[in-house]
Amino acid sequence: MRKLKYVSGLIVSVFFLTNSISATAMPNSDASVTNANVKALFTAIAASDPDKLAIAQKYVSQNSSADLALTMIQNSLSGDKYWRSLKPFSVQSTGLAVTNPAKGTAKFNKSSISLKSPVVAFNGIYSNFKLDAKGKVKSWSVAKNASATKLSLDGIVYGMTGKIDDTNMADNISFVSGTSYQSPNGNSYIQVVAKNTSGSPKSIYFTGGKYRSADGVKLNATTLPGGCFANDQVVVIDSNLTGKANIVKNTQGVLELPLNSNCNAPWHETRLELRLTAK
Repeated sequence: MRKLKYVSGLIVSVFFLTNSISATAMPNSDASVTNANVKALFTAIAASDPDKLAIAQKYVSQNSSADLALTMIQNSLSGDKYWRSLKPFSVQSTGLAVTNPAKGTAKFNKSSISLKSPVVAFNGIYSNFKLDAKGKVKSWSVAKNASATKLSLDGIVYGMTGKIDDTNMADNISFVSGTSYQSPNGNSYIQVVAKNTSGSPKSIYFTGGKYRSADGVKLNATTLPGGCFANDQVVVIDSNLTGKANIVKNTQGVLELPLNSNCNAPWHETRLELRLTAK
């Protein structure tokens, strides 16, 4: 998939954990757990450093499910740093140095890796790593805990094409890319990369979003913490859905996000409706 280099980005819906990396491999029955690329990849994810995750792209197979998942995590971490660099209700930088999100943990066990990350959708126990012909990681299985059902990554992460339904809104915001992920925690997550083409600052509000899946079910979408983005700026919008959405290959749904016409009070809400198709 195409990799994006952000001058800036907006993160919404990220939580923090204060953990350190534990990457000591133990004797195991699953050789893939001690594969050099697997170990390096999950150690980089646990570091919560978007620059290290950019480097870690060399450990995954291009255009694979693992590639989609890693890019989703990297985008979230990059956007979080940007959001914390801004003054409140502004697109101006505070001028202060911004640290990486809090480190997670990657604990290597006999046949699995237990991951905790500030991008909480990806917390879980990972196993059954699949490699391509070059030995790069292309997929895995993940479960919420040791007794939970394992989910194949190939069936829970999808790239998404997108179209903005409203013609006037399409002149203000352009869709760049999208990804959906069904977390083992039971909720679906949708990440959209968009560009402000309106000529003025806009902002996404953190509550009031909706997702209408292909089967007609509506789920609330929370986009914490929300914030401002300038004209010509590319932003990352992470929407946490309150439950599991029916998203499989070739299905289409609509993500509705509350959009403010500026960065200041009072709130002038419009609705950004993105028609997203899993591919």
